[in-house]
Amino acid sequence: MRISFYTIDDLRLGHDPKGVTGWRLSQFLNWRDALEHYHSLPNDRVKEFGLSNGVQVLQLVRCLPLFPTDRTGYDVLLTDSIVQPLWRNETQALEVAQAAAEHLDVRYCLDGGQIIPAPKPLSERCKTSCEQNIAPVIKQIYAAGVGWLMPEDLRRRYRNAGRTYHYPLVLKYLVDTVTQDGGSRTQEITPWAYKRLEWRAKQGACQNTI
Repeated sequence: MRISFYTIDDLRLGHDPKGVTGWRLSQFLNWRDALEHYHSLPNDRVKEFGLSNGVQVLQLVRCLPLFPTDRTGYDVLLTDSIVQPLWRNETQALEVAQAAAEHLDVRYCLDGGQIIPAPKPLSERCKTSCEQNIAPVIKQIYAAGVGWLMPEDLRRRYRNAGRTYHYPLVLKYLVDTVTQDGGSRTQEITPWAYKRLEWRAKQGACQNTI
């Protein structure tokens, strides 16, 4: 698979087929050149770095504000596409994603329409959950600058995030989990801890059906 790389200077400008007023796309054969160009663009723009195989595009990094009042943005790793089957097994794409995250010192990810802190090791407390192959249930979501919200309230509040590029900064979930003895427990966990527990529960459920 032949891979090329690209940058976009500011997605807020929209796409102009004539290339006069809209955002500008720059293409590169080397990811280092593309990343250097991305880094040179001002951080007050919704700039983007990614790659393409000639047919499909993989968005990797985007500069986004954490709060609506922020004048400059932060480099955020886009995780939704890279886990798709097309790219998950593409070694070069994964290597470039990791290199970009390290080079830019990425501390946040855009995952499922939410900005969340980059993943950390799963805590021992969380490892004791989901032993019954039941995924934890999210009761409330904590968004920075807003507070605790019900999941449906968060979706309603940020329903236009894809157009405004103002996504919620989600720091933790309040979830109900099942313990080893079959009891229930309510606890706060990070978004990545939740994703790991959910994955473990799905894996366990699949094994039980084989």
